[in-house]
Amino acid sequence: RTDWPAFVKRMSQVRATRQRSKANKSKNTDMSATNTHLSDTDADEETPVWAKCLTNAFKSHEASMNSKLEEINSAIKTLSKDFNAVKHRVTNAEQRINALEEDFEKENTQVKELSKKVALLCQRVDDLESRSRRNNIRIIGMKEGSEMDDVIGLLGRVFQHILGENEPALEVDRAHRALRPRPDPGDPPRNIIVRLLRWGDKQKILAAVRRGKPLSWQGQPFFIRQDLSTEVRRQRAEYNDLIEDLKKRRIRVGILHPARLVVTIDGEKIIYNNPDVARKELQKRLQGESPPGTSAPETGLG
Repeated sequence: RTDWPAFVKRMSQVRATRQRSKANKSKNTDMSATNTHLSDTDADEETPVWAKCLTNAFKSHEASMNSKLEEINSAIKTLSKDFNAVKHRVTNAEQRINALEEDFEKENTQVKELSKKVALLCQRVDDLESRSRRNNIRIIGMKEGSEMDDVIGLLGRVFQHILGENEPALEVDRAHRALRPRPDPGDPPRNIIVRLLRWGDKQKILAAVRRGKPLSWQGQPFFIRQDLSTEVRRQRAEYNDLIEDLKKRRIRVGILHPARLVVTIDGEKIIYNNPDVARKELQKRLQGESPPGTSAPETGLG
């Protein structure tokens, strides 16, 4: 037979024991959490303020540095692309420049060759022109209008005046004034260009002019020269001052075709093809070599 009062009392004790066990567990959990919070708080309270500031500064600086590094990396990539593009363009430019230099060398060589050919052709053309003028003379200073529309008749009288009345009349192929506008009164007259039928007649007139007295017609002085091409006249003009100086020294001097100076000194005939060379050599020949360290005296030849 069950003792009900004792059973109820026992169950009450068991229930009370379980409630106390739960209460103890809850209390221990709260105390553990409290202790952990207190531990963190104590740790924060133990860290110095300057350390916290330094840590925050490092973190801020690190973030700023990372941002700057990203910008620098981006700029470097852009510069790298630009550099590669420029490098490519420079390479292309160098290739094109090399090609142009090669073409220039070829063209320069061709130009030099063509220049030589042109110079040779010019010499040949000038020679042909000079040959075409072989029988020509040029009368300089003859008064305008003195021919009275009959140039050949005037020339016949002038040539008889130069050569003498006993000489046979020279045959003139053609003659005319220089082909330019008639000058105004007081200006120098135009030259008369004469082509004789025979070369020997031209030489006879020039020889008589060299031997004779200064020429004049109707009180007007005039000159007779061999008719030369423009280029030959230019080349011969470079000797003019030198010829004048030599004549003052009573040195025999002449010109060979097309423009070569002939000088006769003490019976020795010297031919010069270049006016500058002629001046230097004649200066030394006429004055003698200067002693070392001194300058040559003035000769009037340079």
